[in-house]
Amino acid sequence: MKSQCTIIDLIPCVDINELSKNGALGGREHTFPYVSLTYSFLSKLRTYRYRVDMRIRGQEMWRRFRIEWTQCTFGGQRPWFICNCGRRVAKIYCGGLFLGCRHCYEGRYTTQKLGPSSRKFRRACQIRLLLGGEPAIRNSFPKRPRGMWQKTYNKLRRECEILEAELRKSKFSRLAPDYTKFRFT
Repeated sequence: MKSQCTIIDLIPCVDINELSKNGALGGREHTFPYVSLTYSFLSKLRTYRYRVDMRIRGQEMWRRFRIEWTQCTFGGQRPWFICNCGRRVAKIYCGGLFLGCRHCYEGRYTTQKLGPSSRKFRRACQIRLLLGGEPAIRNSFPKRPRGMWQKTYNKLRRECEILEAELRKSKFSRLAPDYTKFRFT
């Protein structure tokens, strides 16, 4: 029997890169009065250059995370959260009353729970969706989308055909399209 683990894709999170792109990690304090519109699990959020303070909805205590900056190869700097466990991470997840990184939750991504054939099927369906088709390998292959380079289309088509050739003999060739398993972000 497989152990029960948290699917990390389903837990809401705060991404340090989004905060950085929005200019929230400047030198001075930034407060977000309408943070619950973006992050429904937070009631308040304050950011500084080297720290982020978060308050979970329904709690009075602030959760504080340090920010560490690393130099990028071609110039600039990249921010990282320092989780309570000491790891340098890009995302802090909130599952209930606890804020932490993926490792603190002992979480797994959706694809880590799939077998080899299921991962191949998922990748083939993602390619089909990317090209504007349906996520079912029994349908005809979609035409090249307008604006996509022919070389890119051929590369994706070749990858998809290799994956589908391996799956033709399995149960996956008979599955109907299921859009709920794919995230459109």
